[in-house]
Amino acid sequence: MNLSLGIIMLCVLLPFRGINPISVYVGYPLWGSVTFLASGSLSIVAGNRTTKCLVESSLGLNIASAVNASVGIIITSLSLAVFSSTYFGCMNSGMPGTCTMIKSMLIGMDGLVLTLSVLELCIAVSLSAFGCQVTCCNPNSVVFIMPSNLRVAETEPTASFPGGSMPPTEQ
Repeated sequence: MNLSLGIIMLCVLLPFRGINPISVYVGYPLWGSVTFLASGSLSIVAGNRTTKCLVESSLGLNIASAVNASVGIIITSLSLAVFSSTYFGCMNSGMPGTCTMIKSMLIGMDGLVLTLSVLELCIAVSLSAFGCQVTCCNPNSVVFIMPSNLRVAETEPTASFPGGSMPPTEQ
């Protein structure tokens, strides 16, 4: 989502000059998304094939993703604060209605990037904590990760007695 929002924001800003969101200048929606995609993919692979090298690599990339998400939250927050105060620039442009609409959409997209970055930070920190617990707390032991049981045992319904009668209590 962040990658697509970053691409849309870049495409919208290409024909316009003036003050634009800082997050687009820095390119956070693009490089942040690539980091999250890489760490998420490696986490999935490490979950399927549990080797020490994959788990440690996943831990490293999840820590990098957490740092990138923290930096992205700061950049996007600054971008929202600075960009939302520049509405007066639209009144001097040739098309104030179009300018105001585009700035409103960009602020909304920047807000969505901020929200998704907070969620990505939560996921990256959770996966980092899990990876650290697996690699740091058990350095010499074998780690066995039990996947959740997707198949639930089915039980047969109780047999009904003919005529709705109950079995005798003496039995």
